[in-house]
Amino acid sequence: MDRDVCDRLDDVFKQLQSRHGTATKEVVQRFGQLLLLVHQRLKRTSTSASVQASRHTASRQRADITSSVHEDLDLFMDMAMLCRSAEVHKWRELLLLRQKQQQQEMLTKLENFPELLGDITSAEEREDVLAYLRFELRTHPSSYLPVAKGAKTNVMHDETGMVPQFSSSMKLPKWFIPEYEVQFDSFGEFGQGSFGAVYRGRWMGADVVVKSVELFDPSIDRETPSSSARLVFESEVGIWYSLHHPNIIQLFGACHIRTTFFVSDLAAPLRIPLSASSQRRDAQSLLQFHTPPEASAASALDVSGVFSSLSVLQPEPEAAVLYDAQQLAAEGHVPLENFMEFQFFGPVAIGSPPQEVLVCFDTGSSDLWVPGRSCEACAGLERFNHSRSSTYRESATRPAFAVQYGSGKVNGHFGQDVVRVAQFEVKDTTVGIVHTEEESMARMKADGLLGLAFDGLSTFSHPPLFFALLEQYPELDSVFAFYLSPDPNSDGSELHLGGYDHDFLHALQATWQMTDVLPQFGQWTFWRIHLHSVNVGKHRNACADGCVAFVDSGTSLIGIPGTLYLNFLYEVATFAQNQGCYCGFVQYGFQCFLCAPEDFPPLRIGVGGHHYYVLEGSDYTLCVGLTCIVLVQPSGQEMWVLGDVFMKKFYSLYDVKKKQMGFACPANSTLCGVEDVDDTVSSDDTDALPPQQSSPFFENSFNMYDMDTHAVLVLFLSGLSLVGSGFIVSSFVQYPILRSFRSFSLFFWLSVCTLGYNLTLWIAGVWRVHQTHVFFCALLKSTQQFFGTAILLFSAAVGLELIRAVRWTHSSTVEYKLVYHVVIWCSAAFTGAFSLLTGVIGFLPDGAGPCRACFVGHSPGWARVFLFYLPATLTLTFAGTAVYLAYTSSAGQSLPSQAERARRSSGQLLSSCVATVAALFLPTFFGWLQAFGAEWVTSGFLLYLSELCFYSQGLLNALSWAFNPSYRVARYRGNNATGGEGMRLMGPN
Repeated sequence: MDRDVCDRLDDVFKQLQSRHGTATKEVVQRFGQLLLLVHQRLKRTSTSASVQASRHTASRQRADITSSVHEDLDLFMDMAMLCRSAEVHKWRELLLLRQKQQQQEMLTKLENFPELLGDITSAEEREDVLAYLRFELRTHPSSYLPVAKGAKTNVMHDETGMVPQFSSSMKLPKWFIPEYEVQFDSFGEFGQGSFGAVYRGRWMGADVVVKSVELFDPSIDRETPSSSARLVFESEVGIWYSLHHPNIIQLFGACHIRTTFFVSDLAAPLRIPLSASSQRRDAQSLLQFHTPPEASAASALDVSGVFSSLSVLQPEPEAAVLYDAQQLAAEGHVPLENFMEFQFFGPVAIGSPPQEVLVCFDTGSSDLWVPGRSCEACAGLERFNHSRSSTYRESATRPAFAVQYGSGKVNGHFGQDVVRVAQFEVKDTTVGIVHTEEESMARMKADGLLGLAFDGLSTFSHPPLFFALLEQYPELDSVFAFYLSPDPNSDGSELHLGGYDHDFLHALQATWQMTDVLPQFGQWTFWRIHLHSVNVGKHRNACADGCVAFVDSGTSLIGIPGTLYLNFLYEVATFAQNQGCYCGFVQYGFQCFLCAPEDFPPLRIGVGGHHYYVLEGSDYTLCVGLTCIVLVQPSGQEMWVLGDVFMKKFYSLYDVKKKQMGFACPANSTLCGVEDVDDTVSSDDTDALPPQQSSPFFENSFNMYDMDTHAVLVLFLSGLSLVGSGFIVSSFVQYPILRSFRSFSLFFWLSVCTLGYNLTLWIAGVWRVHQTHVFFCALLKSTQQFFGTAILLFSAAVGLELIRAVRWTHSSTVEYKLVYHVVIWCSAAFTGAFSLLTGVIGFLPDGAGPCRACFVGHSPGWARVFLFYLPATLTLTFAGTAVYLAYTSSAGQSLPSQAERARRSSGQLLSSCVATVAALFLPTFFGWLQAFGAEWVTSGFLLYLSELCFYSQGLLNALSWAFNPSYRVARYRGNNATGGEGMRLMGPN
């Protein structure tokens, strides 16, 4: 049949040649494509013995392919207007004749089993032929005549003994697809991974992805196929084939005979079933998408099983350095044990005589606690018996404590005792003795925990142990350093108290890249630092508007804010897809199949606006066989967490006195250094990127600053209030006489403050401020707190004036203008200065508006209570009382003439009080509910309703002022009225 095709092509070529170069460019290109198609066809039908045998077992497929080639030739000849009258082009009759001849030949071969396999001397190739036969009988039984099908069945049950390994072929996997079933262009490669190339192809009439897999033994060379690698391939394909999960690309099948490849759906690498109606702000709500809808993925990689087998699967460390623990301790070092790369802990001794326990040295907390003798279910092996310590002191009240961590909670009581760490003895150290631990905490290999963060994070250890150590050893440097070894269960990890390893730093030819630590809520808590960039490969910056991260030796993985977590995984999966991997959420989390660490993108993390650090794929993935786990997790808060995965890559130093921390960067390293503008990945540099696949909910949300609906609403309402307040202020500037009236003066200054507050919102929103603008953020928080306090107090003053107007007494004529201004401006200045010094802001309905980059971590609950909810409640009390009295005062009551004029002048005051109640009631009410733990008030509808009120105060005041008779008179007649007539016309109404 191949000869027939070649004869037809020869005739076509002669006809084209006879045109003497008049063939069009389109005709020539199409003819070239046909030649390439035939070339691939001939290449697939080589003359090797095993291929010749497969021709007989798969005549059905060959006939279909040949027919397709002839039909393509017919279409080409019609398009090129070539003659088809020659006998060679009457291919249908020839094809039927050839098929009959081939069928007879096939029957002859199948009936004579030794003749079929006679030319095949390799038992492996014979087994391949039998696998093809079994596939044909199982998959396409209706495509053969009964006699042909019977002949094939007889071959399957032949017992001539010529195929000693026939039993394994009988167990043909369900996912098997022979190579002749799949067509792909070997020149059409669009991806290259560690294990092979990726192509677009056709299978069963559908577009598919075909990945060829190179099986080799890396311990020998990349040319020798490995039987163990083949077994791993078959195991991985079997796992993937059994997964019918919406977040996993569908595997149609694979081939493990003669060549290795798999066939999968042509789709996006990660399909996350999100919808706009599911939008939430917290990480917990995002985790609902991680729970698979069915248990069919149970055969996927069990993370716990992976961790338990790491010691076998990971390569042995090369020339691991063994340290003498006593020598380290004598030099001020604490040796740490590396348990599977995920837990690092070392010894301390407590009490007299000393009782040694193992603790996790944690830069993410500040307390020291160990399990007591009564805690049978606690982690670790050792227990501290305080009754055996002669130096233990306990309060008569036996104070209790409870500490909540990200992984669980512990409960107990605390006292004071001597703690020995390295060669240091720290007296009167507060030690927590745990009675109960949650089950998740009991999984720790260490006995207890020793916190190395600041005092602001401490629950009962005041001061924390390292600060107590510095007090008792003032000659000690106020620094400590962590080195975490990158190899599991290896020696060499250490904590250095009071210094760092100069020899190690010199050997690396490294220098410290230090950055300032950020306070939180006006206090020093975590080892928090600025991140100015996080780039996944060449993709856009995840922290273009600034992020906050804290370095935590007690966290194994890298923590990502919940609002960025899914998009981070999407970017990683997109990159890995181009290398031939397939990723998705299964029962045990996010995993990638048929991958190697080299198939993952580098993570470039910019710190403090000056330095950068790069994690390679092997640094943040854990691969067992061909299945890889990405070592990241949602942080559960709006901060990144740089855990052990990051700290294993870079030697770290912490300075508690200078409030700085940093990482060692070797000279000439490409994985860290000083930030250079030309080296950063621009958010607009997308030339090298594959097409983006946007998810319905997180559209462009990988950038922290995205102008979402919430931010747009805030700026829209704030803009209306900005324009309204500007209108009021401009009218007072145009008609200065209006400010001479007591009620109008307060209203004017209230509008000035509202104008200033909304103006700061727009400046921050338009400028796209982020946290690395430290000075601007500090000024923004202070300015907004200043104007916010003034708005509340001027609104309260307007309410008091309305009460005085409607509840007239002789004292109502007394001017309190000076008192108002002194109290208001002094209070506003105090709160503004407090915000500037502490970095805390309280006048904030929520932290998710256009200024959120500056407010993340700077608006604690207590600040909102004392700087917003309490003064707003007092303001609402005055304004609400004034409105009530204004509507219920007796109109027929006989009052002095001054009182009647005062009552008539209260119209604008009443409108302003109504606007105050409308603007502040819901934000204050919902704020108090949230402060007392009511989570339902954070729903999207209530949040938008609250902000609709909060940011509309300036607009409401402008509407009332536009219809005020005094303003209208000032506008139309004021310029023509003079003296007392002007005053009378523009008097308050």
